[in-house]
Amino acid sequence: MREQILVGDFVEVYLNTKLDAFRGIVLQLNDTMSWKDDVWYKVQPISSKAMPANFWYRENKVRRLANEHG
Repeated sequence: MREQILVGDFVEVYLNTKLDAFRGIVLQLNDTMSWKDDVWYKVQPISSKAMPANFWYRENKVRRLANEHG
């Protein structure tokens, strides 16, 4: 089972490959948007150069970065 990601967690979002990944902070999570019981995370990018706005990402694209926030 995957480690639970919570609001405020520091994460890395993989769009297609590790090369296009960006880091951000989880603003919201929503399991009612589910498709095949996936959880979706709204992520605020750390850098607007990496990603220009806050978007929703499916759980298979989001990885929690341990002990790197607060």
